[in-house]
Amino acid sequence: MAAYGTVFPNNVIQLLFPPIALRAKYFVMIYAGIELFLGIGSFNTGVAHFAHLGGALFGFLLIVYWQRYGNDFRRY
Repeated sequence: MAAYGTVFPNNVIQLLFPPIALRAKYFVMIYAGIELFLGIGSFNTGVAHFAHLGGALFGFLLIVYWQRYGNDFRRY
């Protein structure tokens, strides 16, 4: 999701609940904030919130790497 928000930041995402439209960059920031809040808080939800944040960070860093150096792996 973070990679999508990085590549297409101004695409509009229509949420189902609540039925509002958000730009991808704002949706990703809100979702990451919720994950951080739930991860730091003492909520016993049974969800690995920091794993979601780690996946978002990896997706963001991968897109930044591909934009800077390209994604042609045949040279290795």
